[in-house]
Amino acid sequence: MSAPTEDGDVRHRWIPSPHGPFLMTQRDGRLVATGWKRLGSAPPLGAQEDRALRDELAHRISLALEGTFQDFTDLRLPPATEFRRACWQQARRVPGGCTQSYHQLAKAMGKPGASRAVGQAMRNNPLPIIVPCHRIVGANGRLGGFSGSDRAETIGMVIKRELIEWEDVQRKKNASDQAGMAREKHQ
Repeated sequence: MSAPTEDGDVRHRWIPSPHGPFLMTQRDGRLVATGWKRLGSAPPLGAQEDRALRDELAHRISLALEGTFQDFTDLRLPPATEFRRACWQQARRVPGGCTQSYHQLAKAMGKPGASRAVGQAMRNNPLPIIVPCHRIVGANGRLGGFSGSDRAETIGMVIKRELIEWEDVQRKKNASDQAGMAREKHQ
């Protein structure tokens, strides 16, 4: 059972990941934040640790953190401006193993001049992995930023690069598996 705080029933759980503990925070039954401990994520004051919190979701997050595609569109986005929510929703449409530039995402939203605003929305994404902001990169293929950092040598950028690479491997494996099944079907 969790302890009520001023902000309601707030619980959290740490999930092991290849890049260290990954935090999942829930308020009144709704996922409100995710992130890596080593990138500064911490549970809110007064939040109760719950090691059984949302087991099925924790399992899906674990798989995603290891590069296996997961669809999190069943989860509601957190409160934010209409523009940020639109950016996050559009980022969810980018397939695993693929990337899209900030400009492409802005253009897909019907706001081709909003590339920098899209970048800010990704920078302020409270649900990394659930909203796959790591798939959004600079126009020239440069990684851009991740979890509030845009310096190439930071652990955040290492995580972003590895997530993109792991997903690309998974995408290629899935394509190869599908091609093999199609060949078997026609033999």
